[in-house]
Amino acid sequence: PAAVGAVALGRRLRAWWTPTRPSPPTGAGAPPDSSARAPARLRALAVGLVVALVVAQTGFVVYTTAYTTPVPRPNFLAQGAQPGDDLDPLVADIASARDAGGVLYYGETLALPAGAAADRPPRENPPWLATWLDRLPMAWYVERAGVEHRQAATVADLPADVPPVVLTTPAEATDLAGELPGYERAEYDRYLFGGTVVAFTDPARTRPPLASDRGRLRRA
Repeated sequence: PAAVGAVALGRRLRAWWTPTRPSPPTGAGAPPDSSARAPARLRALAVGLVVALVVAQTGFVVYTTAYTTPVPRPNFLAQGAQPGDDLDPLVADIASARDAGGVLYYGETLALPAGAAADRPPRENPPWLATWLDRLPMAWYVERAGVEHRQAATVADLPADVPPVVLTTPAEATDLAGELPGYERAEYDRYLFGGTVVAFTDPARTRPPLASDRGRLRRA
């Protein structure tokens, strides 16, 4: 629709601006009327200036809001499901775990019910759907990077070789922290408001933390 409107406006401006042949003289020796299009040209010029100003203002607002300044809350250009934090460090940690042991989802919130992965085909309203949705967007990043992932519902379910990246919720991170000596903890808001996920990472098996991460990292 926007493209159609732009084409229509361009044709109208062109029609206003394009000169036409002068009318034949109405009397002997009368010069042609060359000013017939002057008012139309002025209107075309005025409309063009207004459109240019509106486009420039919109582009300036989007640029300054999305690129040059931190994302404010609330942000009228962002929906509630967009992350409130920069998830690039989390994405890098997940990708770096591909050849170092993978990722582990911990806790009742993120661990799929037993046997859920064996549903073939998936049942209607499967019991694991809500849990899988709670993993988003981490599940997308894990799958995109081709990272092996495991899960543990409780501390007793933790494997002997805990992966270098462990994802959980703030409520379930307290009991887990004591089981991960040497891991670093970072929190990320998955939504514009809340939806916090806690990421425990083993710096010896993942990338070094970025300078921008260190303000939110602490030893587990």
